[in-house]
Amino acid sequence: MPKSWARLAWPSLRSLQSWLYNFQQRIQQLTDWTANPMEIPKVVNLSFLINPQSFLTAIAQQTAQITGQELDKLVIQTDVQKKMATEIEAGCKDGAYVCGFFLQGCRWDISGGQLDRSKPREMYCPMPVIQCKAVPNDKLEDKGVYKCPVYKTEQRGPTYVFMAQLKSKVSPARWVMSGVALLLDVVN
Repeated sequence: MPKSWARLAWPSLRSLQSWLYNFQQRIQQLTDWTANPMEIPKVVNLSFLINPQSFLTAIAQQTAQITGQELDKLVIQTDVQKKMATEIEAGCKDGAYVCGFFLQGCRWDISGGQLDRSKPREMYCPMPVIQCKAVPNDKLEDKGVYKCPVYKTEQRGPTYVFMAQLKSKVSPARWVMSGVALLLDVVN
């Protein structure tokens, strides 16, 4: 991608052709959403949003308005579903269903609903749909979960989005040492 574009665009490590295709997908999601702007789509591809943090904040704001809780005392809790985006038939009742995540450093065992070691030569593992909902900070699940950082690109650091909670039967230290993270934009 030309450097003059990169200054004005979202973080991406894609080639120009791949970037343009991704741009078309982003436009399509927004076009579909504007057909009915008062309703969140059944599944939102978080990787197609320029600022995914604002969508997550909107989930927390909606919960705060409905429950009367203070916004700054709410955090996003994640719950990985057993379905991919095309298999979801109805929208989420609490929070939102999101997709567009890839695990790096391990894989997701759909049948077991937890993190597992990567298969040989498997660099990235596509994630099923994840339910994101706002909960009070003191009610956030801590046991049996790995607090997984989510990044916009493989560049990590400056592209941090939030922490997702992923179920694990092994110590979170294993996943920390493996550098496990969820990425929103993967260049294959």
